[in-house]
Amino acid sequence: MVFQIINVGRSMTSNIKQKIKYVTLAISVLWLLFVFIEQNKNDKNIEKTYAKTTENFNLPKPTIAPPKSVFIEELTSPEVAELIKNGYITALIPTGGSEQNLAHMVIGKHNKIVAYTSAEIAKSLGNALVAPVIAYVPEGNINPPEGHMKYAGTISLHEETFFALLEDTAASLKQHGFKLICFIGDSGGNQAVQAKLGEKLSKEWAADGVRVVQVSNYYANNGQDAWVNTLKLPIKDLASHAGFEDTAELMAVDAGGVRENLRDGDAKLATAQSGKKLLDLKIKSAVSEIKNARKP
Repeated sequence: MVFQIINVGRSMTSNIKQKIKYVTLAISVLWLLFVFIEQNKNDKNIEKTYAKTTENFNLPKPTIAPPKSVFIEELTSPEVAELIKNGYITALIPTGGSEQNLAHMVIGKHNKIVAYTSAEIAKSLGNALVAPVIAYVPEGNINPPEGHMKYAGTISLHEETFFALLEDTAASLKQHGFKLICFIGDSGGNQAVQAKLGEKLSKEWAADGVRVVQVSNYYANNGQDAWVNTLKLPIKDLASHAGFEDTAELMAVDAGGVRENLRDGDAKLATAQSGKKLLDLKIKSAVSEIKNARKP
């Protein structure tokens, strides 16, 4: 009799444990279902918010105020989208360089100069925006070091890396709706790669109505040397690296980037006033070339 009671008790305990398992399982399933439903609600709310935002991007504007800045990185995404929809379909891609500039000029000379000139070019064009300055460009073999890479602080890219960086930058701008994309290089080593890529992308994107232009006159045909000759200064090499023209340009843009006590040779003849004129020549040459590129 005792054993029967024990067996019945064991059976009841087993049944209770089994029921508890089923109840626990049911609660777990209900909890997971609740979580799934709540997550779905959140996802739908996010989609609605995003849809509302993108609708705002597409609102037509009969007129538009001048942008707060011509630099894309200083604008918000909706501001860029609105500008594109209102005719700001020219994008400038400035390229500089991080290289040694003798003892008297900072390594970021080209970046400072091209940031200034590209902004002035965009303002003169009236409906163009400027991508962030590409500060790293080919400066010579890295290991073993060649060219500027022999000097501390220089940062170099392989040409294929520079090519790919420019291509992805241009493709990103195309994706957002820019129709004329312009490479503006402040350093000699940038020019050939930019020209090659510009031709390639213009052919590939012709069906989409997009052109990619290497603004070659900015660097190679800007009238600077001819103007400097009119100054009748005892300059040995007009366009030498970190010489008269380079130094004068940086003095006009960022005087703090020039170590006055270390200027030597042709660089000692440079003035900020001369630099302003040299920069104006670059800017006018680029604006003229871009305007011609806009013509059908």
